[in-house]
Amino acid sequence: MILFYNGVIHTLDPAQPTADVVVVDEVTGRIRIVGQFPAHTTVPSMSRVDLGGQTLIPGFNDAHIHIWKLGLLLTVQVDARRNLPNGAADIPAIVERFRTRARATPDGVWLTGRGYNEVDLPEKRHPTRYDLDQATPDHPIALTRTCGHMIVANSLALRLAGITADTENPPGGVIVRDAKGEPTGLLQETAMGLITKVIPPIDDDTMRRAIQAAMTHQLSLGITSATDPLLTPDHVRVYRQLDADNALSVRVNGFPIRRPDGGNETYPLPEKVLSDFLRIDTVKFFADGGLSGATAAVSTPYKVTGNRGVLRFDTEELFALMWEAHAAGLRIATHAIGDVALDQVLTLYERLNDLQPGLRHRIEHFGLPTPQHFQRAQAINVMVIPQTIFLSALGTSFRRYLPEASLAGCYPVRAMLNAEPKPVSTSTNTGSLVALNQRAA
Repeated sequence: MILFYNGVIHTLDPAQPTADVVVVDEVTGRIRIVGQFPAHTTVPSMSRVDLGGQTLIPGFNDAHIHIWKLGLLLTVQVDARRNLPNGAADIPAIVERFRTRARATPDGVWLTGRGYNEVDLPEKRHPTRYDLDQATPDHPIALTRTCGHMIVANSLALRLAGITADTENPPGGVIVRDAKGEPTGLLQETAMGLITKVIPPIDDDTMRRAIQAAMTHQLSLGITSATDPLLTPDHVRVYRQLDADNALSVRVNGFPIRRPDGGNETYPLPEKVLSDFLRIDTVKFFADGGLSGATAAVSTPYKVTGNRGVLRFDTEELFALMWEAHAAGLRIATHAIGDVALDQVLTLYERLNDLQPGLRHRIEHFGLPTPQHFQRAQAINVMVIPQTIFLSALGTSFRRYLPEASLAGCYPVRAMLNAEPKPVSTSTNTGSLVALNQRAA
């Protein structure tokens, strides 16, 4: 046993907001005592940690974080982020990072990267295939935008994927083209799958190291549990092996997806898992794109692009896939940001609830809701998972693309909190409409 004492201990339990001591079972890692346990009391095999007046709080939960994506960026990918010390300041700097990686990589091996945001770049545009071609003629390149909803490919990557001026947009996706009809290299939403399906899969050892690197980073920030809301069967296999090896250092609530980008196949329903460190009982769908890249499905056209974003699914097809999961007792989490996508998803959740009530489903992001969306979500007890960090991290993008009238309703978290029902249980947040810190396991 380990006894923590002589600090400011916050429990986040309204019935007992503070405590004098916390006792933790060193073997299981579970908290055994929270309260007024005299620090001078002698307990066999108990070690003591004097907090010296410092504050002790429960670990943070990240309600929506792509752990494996973060891990790949930390371990094997080219980091194209600008807003970091020594970040990639402009498109030539991004190109140079790929050029440097290419010099250390055998010809023909794919180079992948992530993190650029065209709004923050001085060029105020996306990189193109021709920009990335300057890095190397001998390596296919796939560079993912910060939002994860767009990929820029170089000319070699486009050739390997068979993408030409004659290639049609896949359902729910866009191949961006220049004035002559030629692909610029930018692929949006499901069109990303045209590239990702020809990139060799990441081996389990590399993925394992990436996940563990991401978890080490999370623990450094005090994050001890998290939801990873985009798992393929390959990811699930790695997570389950890590769990079996007692190698997960962060508790994970994993969401397998049903339909990969650009693919026609449907992944099977996952087997449920509930262990001390891994929970899988929810499936994930993407209804639309992102606000920061002007691909979320909206009713009012974006500035700059003039379009209304992308709905990824036909409504009845999405309902059929959702019903299969719902009827099997699996919860559903759906990425839905624009008001049009929120209409679609809430309508489907209402239909599921009418057919078979009882399961609580989630909406990831909930970026441009109306008061009617609040009412509908509350009526069927939907959990919504907004990201307030988007307002500071991506606010410049929102201002570039959203009409002025839409800005006040962009991630309106106070309005969400005002709309939430009374909690059923304060300890697990089971009654909360807004799950800023949704419990992982």
